[in-house]
Amino acid sequence: MTRNGFSLSLPAGDPSQACAPADAQGLAIVHAFADDHFAGNPAGVLIRDRAPSPASLSALARQLCLPIVSLLIPGAGEADYRIRWFSPKAELDLCGHGTLAAAAWLYRITPDREAPWRLESASGILHARREGAQIAIDLPALGLARATPDIARAVTRALGRRPQVVLQAQDDIVAVLEDADAVIAHRPDIAAIADLPCRGLVITAAADPDLAMPDGGEPADIVSRFFAPRIGIDEDAVCVSAHCKLYGYWAARLGRERLSAWQASAPGGRLGLTGRFPCVRISGSARFLGDVTSRRTGQETAAITAAAPAGIPAPAHPRRGASRPARRA
Repeated sequence: MTRNGFSLSLPAGDPSQACAPADAQGLAIVHAFADDHFAGNPAGVLIRDRAPSPASLSALARQLCLPIVSLLIPGAGEADYRIRWFSPKAELDLCGHGTLAAAAWLYRITPDREAPWRLESASGILHARREGAQIAIDLPALGLARATPDIARAVTRALGRRPQVVLQAQDDIVAVLEDADAVIAHRPDIAAIADLPCRGLVITAAADPDLAMPDGGEPADIVSRFFAPRIGIDEDAVCVSAHCKLYGYWAARLGRERLSAWQASAPGGRLGLTGRFPCVRISGSARFLGDVTSRRTGQETAAITAAAPAGIPAPAHPRRGASRPARRA
C-alpha cells in the first residue's frame, strides 16, 4: 500500500459489486464518544480471521452509511489484534474513533478483561485501556507546522474568511479561527474543501469560559469541526486523529497538560486529551447499537437489522424536540 497524503489506498473495481450484504454478518455498531447528550461517531467493528478485500470493506461502509468500518484480525504478533480502518472511499492510515469503538466492543465481549488491548496498525502499536466508565486510547501526537502562503490563501478562499493561522500536519490542514462561535456557525463549502491538497480540513478555536455546553457539563477548552470530503466524509462527527494534531498546539498555547475538547458537529462529542509528546491519550465513552446481521432469501436480500445485545441499553441520543441549552449562555 502506498501512502498518498490522506489515505493508504482506494478501493479498486466496481464498488456496487464489491461487497455482498452477507459480509455484514457479525458486525457490531458502536457509537464512540456517545453519552446521554452526544450521539458521538458510529463505527462498524468486524472481527475476521482473514481480511476481506479493501474494496468490499469500503463498500460495506457505504452500504451501511458508516463513516468507518474497523477490521480486527486476531493473532498479530505481540499485539492482540491487527486493526485496519475503512471509510466509504479509502483505507485510512489512522482512525481514532474507530480504534476506541473497536476497544469498546472487545471489552464488551470479554467483560472480565481489564488489561490493555494492544492493536497493531499501519501507524504502529496502539494501546487501549479502561478508565472507569470511559476508554482511553494512546495515539501518536502529530506535530503542526505553519502552512505555506499558497496553502494559506487556498484555505482562506475555501472558508470565505481569513483564519488567525493556517497550519499543516501530515495529512490535514488546520485553520485556527478567532473564536468558538465562528467554528460552531461556519457553513462549509464542501466542494471548495475537496479541492484542498489534504485528507481533511480542521477548523478550531479556544472555547470561552461562558460557552454553554450542550451536555450542561463543564466548559470545553477547545472546539473543532472536521471536513474530509476526499475520503467520503463531508463532516466527521468526532475525529480523533484530528485531535492528535490539535493537542500539542493547544496544550502549548493554553499552557495546560489536560484539555477538554468538544467537536461541535450535529451529533457532537466530548473528548478528554492528555499526554506528552510523542503520545496523546484520548478518552471518551461509547454506546452499543447492536449486532448487524443480514440474510438472503432466494434472490432477494433481506434488510439489515440491528438487535441490541442482552444487557446493553439502547444508545442514548439527544431527544428529538427536547429543549437543549444554548451553545453560549
